[in-house]
Amino acid sequence: NEAHNFSVTAGVFYNTRFQYKLSASRQDLLSEDLNDFNLAKSETMTLAGGKTRYINQGLFYRASYDYKGRYLVEVNGRYDGSSRFAKGNRWGIFPSFSAAWRVTEEPFMLNVKNTLTELKVRASYGTLGNQSIGGYYPTAQTLTISSFSGNDKIWPLVALNTLANRDITWETSEMYDIGIDAVLWNKFSVTADWYYKTTYGILMTLDIPATIGLSAPYQNAGEVKNVGWELGIGYHDSWGDFSYGVYANGGWLFTE
Repeated sequence: NEAHNFSVTAGVFYNTRFQYKLSASRQDLLSEDLNDFNLAKSETMTLAGGKTRYINQGLFYRASYDYKGRYLVEVNGRYDGSSRFAKGNRWGIFPSFSAAWRVTEEPFMLNVKNTLTELKVRASYGTLGNQSIGGYYPTAQTLTISSFSGNDKIWPLVALNTLANRDITWETSEMYDIGIDAVLWNKFSVTADWYYKTTYGILMTLDIPATIGLSAPYQNAGEVKNVGWELGIGYHDSWGDFSYGVYANGGWLFTE
């Protein structure tokens, strides 16, 4: 009936990227107008190539409910997978919840609604994942193929130059928020929020001894906490067909 409103949204996504590279070169062309490899005097040629592939996929959902526009509840979530991580660590679950109470929709607020046009109290909790780090294969041991000369010969060389960590997984941000929205005389607006945010399992490289001779691997090693508040004040009105408004906001943030 008209007292209850309920909606659901769900979907899936699939994002992939293929990259192919091919390069070739030869020196000493006979003429700049004849840019053909067969018309170069030098017998030295180089040929290089490679390919990379990246996949990010998952599903998302949102369900919301309100009773007479007075009590509002919403549930969100994501289930994300990334090919940047090794099997067993590729998927992460990131839920979010929020609730609000429109106090001015209560019957006992009718006598003051001309003055206090809108008053909403809200709270939320949410998580979000991050997998954006350098390279597409941070969990795989990669080799570099090169060569060196010695004793009048060219010797092939295969070398490991970067350490890999197969145990890394999603970096996660977790946030709590409490807020109030108010409108006075349908002209003045005030929005205030207090929040507490923690980002843990931050993907980063730590210093390792230079004697190892290899680049450091990624690790879920960092953690940052943010606590703060935000305040916004606004005013809007109209003069005939002309509407105008001003808005100012500020905040305070503590990080550890």
